Amino acid sequence: MPGEGGENFGVDGPDGPFDLSSALRTADGRVDDADVQDFFTGWGIRTLAAGQHHYHPMSYHNGSVWPRDTMLAAEGMATYGFTDEARRVASGMQDAAAL
Repeated sequence: MPGEGGENFGVDGPDGPFDLSSALRTADGRVDDADVQDFFTGWGIRTLAAGQHHYHPMSYHNGSVWPRDTMLAAEGMATYGFTDEARRVASGMQDAAAL
């Protein structure tokens, strides 16, 4: 975002460009745990949350977990100062890889 030393990619929606920084932060500046838990499985971040209209965990894009994208999300969390959350996601991926 301008003036923040980073870039903000996304697609335009009905209300304008998607703002990842705003989406990740609540009023107190923390990752909203309620939203995160809908996507986080304990070993990865789903492409759609359980309970969303098109959710199907075995589909290609409708709820599956992509390890590469999960780690990109963890890197983004760490970049924005959410190190505890990033550590939790990375630890879950490491645990899954050890199985």
